[in-house]
Amino acid sequence: MFIRLLLLISSLVLAINRGCCATVELTGNSTPHKVVGFKIEGEIQPGDARKVLTLYEYYGPAVASNVYLWSPGGDVEEAMKIGRIIRRLRLETWVTDRYLTPIDKSGAFPSPANKDNSLCASACVLIWTAGATRQGNVLVLHRPVIVPEDRNSISDVDFERAEKQVIDTTSEYLKEMEFPTYYMEKMIVTSSQDGYVPTEKDLDDHPLAGIPPSIEEIILSKCKSLSEGETETLGEILMDKFGAATKKRKASSDKLLQMLWDKSTVYHDCASKELSNLRLAAWNRENEIIAKHKCALEEGRKDYGNRVNGQDCREHVIDDLTNQALDRGVRAMTGDRPPDEFSIDTSMLDEK
Repeated sequence: MFIRLLLLISSLVLAINRGCCATVELTGNSTPHKVVGFKIEGEIQPGDARKVLTLYEYYGPAVASNVYLWSPGGDVEEAMKIGRIIRRLRLETWVTDRYLTPIDKSGAFPSPANKDNSLCASACVLIWTAGATRQGNVLVLHRPVIVPEDRNSISDVDFERAEKQVIDTTSEYLKEMEFPTYYMEKMIVTSSQDGYVPTEKDLDDHPLAGIPPSIEEIILSKCKSLSEGETETLGEILMDKFGAATKKRKASSDKLLQMLWDKSTVYHDCASKELSNLRLAAWNRENEIIAKHKCALEEGRKDYGNRVNGQDCREHVIDDLTNQALDRGVRAMTGDRPPDEFSIDTSMLDEK
């Protein structure tokens, strides 16, 4: 029933007129009240990527590492730009979860300001798939489409050529982000006036959430996970333990359950730590560019050589930027909000 309702909502959302740009701001849960990341809500428009990067530079990864997506879609090129920023920064992306969201009555999970934005549809999917970890599974897929300002001003030949190009560009981007081929094919065969929501069978056969393969291999180089067989065994034992198995079966499996559970816990703790390390390394890389820029200006000062060398200067600038972001993050966690308008000089980040 929940998914049928979502499908109905999605058909209405996909048909709405183009609106203003997306809201990019901190978001939190209501029980307990706490900032848990930032949201991109509403229609994606040119300029939204800059807002994402500015918010990240303002708060840093301690606060801005989780990205909650509630959007009917929008500008494909801008969505891919945001996606590449998210992957570069090793951020985690979240959408509605068909299994958890309907039963969450406690306010433990954030929710959109506008209930019409409860889905991640169309170009929003391009952002979600960029996450270094991807959470949730309710997505509305359809092929990208060009939107000429004046349909009558473009011939069918030019329209066809442009549409093929945007499909090719989008497909290459999705391959870059390691989006499952199964869903890429579903996306391309679904018209821009329709929407495909992955079914439970789809999700069983072709899981969506999790860590993209290339990022997972970075983690596996430091952390040992359960084998596929061990994962299946753990699942079977859990089903038996909390299902209709006999007491004898439960007792005999307890020791194996504990061993596999402990091994799984060790892996997940290790993976969480490594993901945090990846985000910290990404933060330092971002600020290395800003530090080089500031230190290059410092080199022109007469007393520069007596005060600090180039490497020390860059480390000092990065430490400063990190501490400033941490301070803003701490204040955000306690309910403080940023000024109505804030600006971080991110012009040099265009060098990437």
